Amino acid sequence: MSSRDDDIGAWLDALRQAESDDAAPAHVEAAVMHAWDVAHPTAAQVRAFSVASRLGSLAAAAVLAIGLGVLGGHLRSVQPAVPSLAAEASSPVILVGERLRDGEEIRLVRMRMPASTLHALGVTSIAARDVDVDVIVGEDGVARALRLNP
Repeated sequence: MSSRDDDIGAWLDALRQAESDDAAPAHVEAAVMHAWDVAHPTAAQVRAFSVASRLGSLAAAAVLAIGLGVLGGHLRSVQPAVPSLAAEASSPVILVGERLRDGEEIRLVRMRMPASTLHALGVTSIAARDVDVDVIVGEDGVARALRLNP
């Protein structure tokens, strides 16, 4: 430490000693303590808020549990939908290109193509000469998927 640091330390010690006898007047101290009490709630006030919030949370949980129970009972009583014969007989979708991107505009094109073209894609169960297909075409004009039409 330099002598200058020693001088500053000595001055601070002298200032601390000189100010040690000073005290705030009683009315100022009372006003500060009153302002503190107003700004900071007591433990009893905090506890009352805590109890009220816990009771509110329990009530909300009870309402939620009852509502979910009623909804579950309703869902269990609903008859399951029987798939129609048309849905069972629907033809498969053949993916031929990359996946569709989110928000991509597509077109559905219905066309007739030779069965030999589908054989090149791996569809060998077609005995007809020409096949009607729905083609999903992306923004770039490339086919993304095919669906066979019976």
